[in-house]
Amino acid sequence: MELTLKPLVRTVTGLWNKMWSSLKPFEESDEQTTTVTGKPYDSYLQQVLKMYDIFGIGDPDYLKSVQDCKKLTEYNPVFSAIMRKVVKPVAQVKTTIKVHSILGNDGDSRIEDLEYELNELVRRTFWNENKDEYLKNMLNEGGLSVEVIVDHERLIQGLEYRPHYSIIPLTDLNKRFPDPELAYKQIDVSTGDPVAFFAKWQILERNWEESSFHDRGIPYLQSARKTLEAVGDMINGMVQKWIRSGGELEVFMLKDANNWEDVEEFKRMNRDSLTPTQNDLIRQFFGRGDILIDRKHGDKLDNDTQAIEFLLEIIFMAVGVPKEILGFKSHVVIKDMAELSESSYTDLLQAVQDKSHWIFRKACDFQILLLNQRFHLLPEDIDYTVIGKEFKKESQDKVVDRATKIVDILIKVMGQMNLGGEERKAELLAKIGMVLEKELADYELNFQEMKDITPEEIAKVKEEKMQEEMARLQPVPAQLPGGKK
Repeated sequence: MELTLKPLVRTVTGLWNKMWSSLKPFEESDEQTTTVTGKPYDSYLQQVLKMYDIFGIGDPDYLKSVQDCKKLTEYNPVFSAIMRKVVKPVAQVKTTIKVHSILGNDGDSRIEDLEYELNELVRRTFWNENKDEYLKNMLNEGGLSVEVIVDHERLIQGLEYRPHYSIIPLTDLNKRFPDPELAYKQIDVSTGDPVAFFAKWQILERNWEESSFHDRGIPYLQSARKTLEAVGDMINGMVQKWIRSGGELEVFMLKDANNWEDVEEFKRMNRDSLTPTQNDLIRQFFGRGDILIDRKHGDKLDNDTQAIEFLLEIIFMAVGVPKEILGFKSHVVIKDMAELSESSYTDLLQAVQDKSHWIFRKACDFQILLLNQRFHLLPEDIDYTVIGKEFKKESQDKVVDRATKIVDILIKVMGQMNLGGEERKAELLAKIGMVLEKELADYELNFQEMKDITPEEIAKVKEEKMQEEMARLQPVPAQLPGGKK
C-alpha cells in the first residue's frame, strides 16, 4: 500500500528535513577555509559561537581563546615550553606567612599563635601542592577563581578551583554587588544556564590582565596563539619540504615502450625491485625512450628557515620569556639586551607570583575575620607578609656600585652646602645611613665604614675592580703532564 501525504504535511516535512540536514549537530560538518589563517574549522562550531554572541550567553572570542590556550599548552611544544618556564619557577617556591607586628607592636604575644594559624591555612588548603595547577589555569583562562570552603569550627579547609570563564559576577553598572549573598553565579558555558550561586565571601578571584570587552581577563598567550599555530604549520610544511627535496630522484626512460600501457607493464614486472621503502626517500619518474635509469640527488642545501625565525622573534618579544631560556640559539648577544631580557623575564615571574599571592592574602584576611572571637583582630590591624621568592633581585655588583655612587654624591653635596655645622651634618648623614644600611645588609657592607671614603679612594676601588674583571676574563693556559704549560 502506497502512503500518500497531504500537500501541507508534505511541505512541512520537507522543510523540517531540509533544516535538520543543514545543521548536522551530531555529525562532522563540511570544513571551510578562513581567509585569515588558511586553517580548516568546523562551521557548526562557528554557528554555535555566533549564537552565543547574539543571545549574550558569553564572549565567544574569549571562550575560544581559552580553549585554544589549553590545547596549545598540551600539544604545541613552543607554547608548552613557555608555560613551563613561567609556571614552574613560581610553583616550586613554597609559600609561607610571616607576621611582623600587631597594631604596630612587634612584641605582641598573639603574633606567634596567629602566624601558626595562617601557616596552618597554607597546609590545610594544600596551596603549595596545588600552586602549579592554579598558576596554569590563571594564565590560560585570564584569571583564577577559587571557592572558599569553611567548616563549622570557622576554619577554611579548602580553596577549590572553579573555571574562571564559568564564574559570572552579578554586579551593577558600577561593578558593585547589589546583593552580597548572591554575588556570583557559575554557568554551563554550552547553554548559559546557571548551575550554582555563591555569596561574595565564597569566591576569591583575580584577573591576569584586564580586558576592555569583558570582565574575565585576558589569557597570558591569547595574542600569541595564532602566531604559534602559524609557526607549527610552517614547521610541518618545512619538514615535508625537506623530505621531498632532500630525497633522491630516479628517472626511467624505456626504449621499447610504444605507449603508457608498456610503461605500466614494465613497472608491474619489476615491482619488487623498483618499490622504494619509506626510509629511502626516493621518488620515481617514468618516460618513454631508451631504458635509462638516472639517479639524481636532492637539494641538501634547502635550509631557509628565516620566516620561522622571524615569527619566533615576534613571539618571544610578546611573551616576555627570553628564547635562550627555552634552548633557542641567539645569533648576537649584546650585554644590555641580555640584561633587558632577563629583567623582563624576572618581572613576569614576579607578576605571576604577586597575582597568586593576592588570592591567598584574601584567604588569610578572611581567616583572620573568622578567628576574631579568639584574637579580637581585624586584617588591617596586622602587618604580615605572604612570603615567596624575590625574583626581581639585583646583583651584588649593582647594589655596591649604586651605593658607592650615592656615597660619592653625598660627599660632594655635603662639602658644598652649609648645613649648620658639623653636628647638623652628622645628624643628616646618620639618617641617610639608616636607609643605606638596610639595603647593604645582605652583602655584609657597612655604610658607616664607607661614609669617610674620599672620591680618590672610590676611583681607586673602581680601578682595582676593573683590573680584577680583566684578569678573570683572561684565558687560562692548559696544563700538560709534568706541570708544563
